[in-house]
Amino acid sequence: MIFTIKIYRIIEHAVIIFAAIFSLIMMLFASQWDLDISYLWTILPYGTFFLISYIFNNRKLSNIVPIATCVTSILIFLFSLIVYIDGILIHTSSTSALLFLFVPIYILFGGPLTLGIIFWLLKLFNRLRKRENITDINN
Repeated sequence: MIFTIKIYRIIEHAVIIFAAIFSLIMMLFASQWDLDISYLWTILPYGTFFLISYIFNNRKLSNIVPIATCVTSILIFLFSLIVYIDGILIHTSSTSALLFLFVPIYILFGGPLTLGIIFWLLKLFNRLRKRENITDINN
């Protein structure tokens, strides 16, 4: 099933918003529902990735940019989900609160890096597929 660019963008936005809400809920759960300004740090990487994907998608660099941003947003959500559930609910310790310091840092730097790697891989596969189609036509 082939999705349109609009579908990829909708999935990406939904996943990033859900990941931010999930991270916020996990932080509230860990702090026993005490709200303060540090929650902005938890949401910052998701907003930053949303802004990066918005800029790249509006520049219309390639048709694979929406696919790359969609896949990256899903990977960011899965990373957050696994790390927060493991650190807060399964393997709790006195240092579990450090997750809310380091996971946003990992997402802030690793998200754009992952986007670049996925974009490069998709571009490479697209080139290989086109080259394979050309050789099939010549045979």
